[in-house]
Amino acid sequence: MKHLNRLAAALVLLTAPAAADNFTVEPSQSVAEIQAVLDGATDGDTVRFNKGTYVLDQTLFASNAGVTLKASKAVLDARHQTTAITVLADGVTVQDFRIVNGNPYGIFVASFVEPDGGTIPDGVTVTKNRVDGCDSDGIHVQATNATITSNRTGGNLGNGIAFIDLLFKDGGKGPESTVTISKNQAVMNSDHGIEIDVGSTTALVIEKNLCLTNDGAGLSIERKPAFPPDGEGEIGPLSVVAKNTCHGNADDGIRAEAVTPLNWNLRVEKNQTHGNLEDGVDVNGSGVTVTGNKADRNQDEGADLDVINSLISKNRFQFNGRDGLEVNPFDPDDGDGGGSVAGDNDIESNTCKGNAREGIEITSEDNALVGNRCLQNLGDGIDLEPEGITDNRLEGNICTANNHEGIDNGGGATDIVGNKCKGNAHGAGPDLAGTGDGGVGSTDEFEGNSFATGGEDTQARLDFPD
Repeated sequence: MKHLNRLAAALVLLTAPAAADNFTVEPSQSVAEIQAVLDGATDGDTVRFNKGTYVLDQTLFASNAGVTLKASKAVLDARHQTTAITVLADGVTVQDFRIVNGNPYGIFVASFVEPDGGTIPDGVTVTKNRVDGCDSDGIHVQATNATITSNRTGGNLGNGIAFIDLLFKDGGKGPESTVTISKNQAVMNSDHGIEIDVGSTTALVIEKNLCLTNDGAGLSIERKPAFPPDGEGEIGPLSVVAKNTCHGNADDGIRAEAVTPLNWNLRVEKNQTHGNLEDGVDVNGSGVTVTGNKADRNQDEGADLDVINSLISKNRFQFNGRDGLEVNPFDPDDGDGGGSVAGDNDIESNTCKGNAREGIEITSEDNALVGNRCLQNLGDGIDLEPEGITDNRLEGNICTANNHEGIDNGGGATDIVGNKCKGNAHGAGPDLAGTGDGGVGSTDEFEGNSFATGGEDTQARLDFPD
């Protein structure tokens, strides 16, 4: 029996996976010596950089899959001569480094793709690093299934963090992938805090990032079309942009733009944007949900949404320099919409207060505005423009103490039902110019609205049938 037990124990030892090795490097070692250690590490190994400052004149390459590079209070100073760390393999982790003065990048996860193939790192993790003062992006990632989390970037001459998705040049779509960018800080970078350039087959999880006082947008996302383009009715993977804080940036707080209007499947929810020099939230696309966001004191719109077939609900847009919420037809070129006025959006239960122009401005058709509160705006509570925009439904909205009309129906909406407008300076009720003599077009429905006596614009009140 003893012999059997020994034999069984020996078999266990023979079949058990080899234990991972831990390697250490020191600041006194040359770049060539450190690179030799990295080249000798294999899947599951950790290379630990001991405390001190490492002066680099060449980049350190992580070329073997599954290796972890981990710092113990180590500083990599690239002296504006080179990128500090370049990752070329799958499953590599870069953790806990302080990196300064990279040229162009501090950390670079590199995708080298030729028409006949190449390398695309997969499953790379970049976490808990601090990267400052680089000549371009602090962290620049080209990979699939990447995780970029809990990093701090500041004072870089490009973006704090950039994720660039792969687009094949020889036709077909990019690989299906999920990219997580969460809990990062991007402060005072010369371009965007975080820039994401993503293909149609990549799902994004962008959560709990802090983007402050960058010279571009706080968070900028662009969705590229597939090659060949998405088919009609084809829906991409769900992407979520949630619980990010973007304050004081020189462009938009959060920008998400689709190059084509087909089915982005994007949720923008519970973000906070404050004091940005352009819009708080700027979204362009189809099939988008914008819900639970707070945007205040931005110099342009609280939210500027060029969207179709989308849900806009339970947001709070306050004290912005222009409209609280502006909803326009989708326009990938940010021009005149190519003549389209399509909307078909549900705009529900938003609060727009104290904005310098309209609470809500609508320039598209077939929208349902239900249960919104537009209070104390310096323009109209709700403004439908331009003339000829029709088939919008307004139901159960409250427009109170605005400096112009409660509801300005310049576009000729149909179905204005059960709204309450009180104490607006240019007449308590709506300005119904453009809807026909006497204020009511033949296809319009006005039932159960309450328009209490307000300001001195008697004509606006007379235009609405009591």
